[in-house]
Amino acid sequence: MRLLVAFFITFGSFCYSALPLTKSINESGYQLFYLLNQPQQNLVLSPFSIDTSLYMVFMGARGTTQNEIGKALSLTLSSKTLPEAYKSLLEPIHSEGKLGYQLTLANAIWIDRSISTLNSFETVVKDDFDSALEQVFFNVPSYTLKRINEWTLKNTDGHIQNFITPKDITAATRLMLTNAVYFKGEWQEPFSAKKTQLLPYNPGGSRPAIKVPMMSQESSCLYFEDTDFQMISLPIKKGDNGNDVGLVILLPSDMGNQSPFELFYEKVTKGNVELEALLAMMKMRKVNLLLPKFKVEVRVDLSESLMLMGMQEAFTPEANFSAINGKRDLHLSKVLHGCYFNVNEHGVVAAASTSAGYDVTTTFDKKPPAEFHANHPFFYMLVDLTDNFILFMGACDIPTIQ
Repeated sequence: MRLLVAFFITFGSFCYSALPLTKSINESGYQLFYLLNQPQQNLVLSPFSIDTSLYMVFMGARGTTQNEIGKALSLTLSSKTLPEAYKSLLEPIHSEGKLGYQLTLANAIWIDRSISTLNSFETVVKDDFDSALEQVFFNVPSYTLKRINEWTLKNTDGHIQNFITPKDITAATRLMLTNAVYFKGEWQEPFSAKKTQLLPYNPGGSRPAIKVPMMSQESSCLYFEDTDFQMISLPIKKGDNGNDVGLVILLPSDMGNQSPFELFYEKVTKGNVELEALLAMMKMRKVNLLLPKFKVEVRVDLSESLMLMGMQEAFTPEANFSAINGKRDLHLSKVLHGCYFNVNEHGVVAAASTSAGYDVTTTFDKKPPAEFHANHPFFYMLVDLTDNFILFMGACDIPTIQ
């Protein structure tokens, strides 16, 4: 899967634990998804990519602006402790050696040649966030548009095209932050393409059933069920280094008034159950699995949702981004997020992932194989199972492969 997040900022006239970041990535991801999720819609986001870009915005902010960004991101770290925690989070997924899956992260800051950034900000984004600093002419939109879209295309392996449009660059634009995450991983137990067949899928409501390409296999994977839902974690093949990654799918037992995401959101918020505890409920079990092939590509404006989460001053002329250029003349105009997610017989490709799958000590449930038939809407997450944070999350209403 591949993801790009772009932040548009306009000019208007010792060792740290990664745990605080993993929690904030998950919590801010839940809130954003809750605000953006609509009935009968396919949606996918990368909390990991979104937060990475917003961390750089946070580092350039001061005063109320920075406090509001921190609140929106559920951050408990300061601008002094965030960089080291971020590097601790990235270290295992950027390990040397063979990961088995491909996970690449790219950041870039596009600065108009009329803007002079502070050396301190340049040092932080280059050294701590491994971001490139690129000078452009925003008053020549076609030139800048071409450069940024070429960068996006390259860093998402060609999956996100024409991400920035002419409407996204105005006469006031002076600085832009972009982030791209690309993930490609093979299933530990690949599906046989020969077993994929057109089977009924019920989208719910008054909508008629349709036939979709449905993959099938008997799999050994982590599994949990209760009266409300079934949940599985399909392991991604891993090499000698790197964290365990799995595709976690939550399938409601019935299609009532709640969407699959609302059911999950209620568990982790009202039930006060963290992702780690929810995943710990699963045990290894044989599962007769039916899973549709699907592909989702979205481009969403996060600005309004971030303001509803408390990040308001950043979008006004009162914004304080003085840590970027020493002045209070910059503010956010737009926050865009592009995401691509593709599931097929071979594995997962996403753009904003070998031992028994997870290298965890777990018991094997000796019950008969469970029946997990994803033939109606479901919620899914691509999760770093070592540090328990969400790389991508999505809702599949009607699976499409176009």
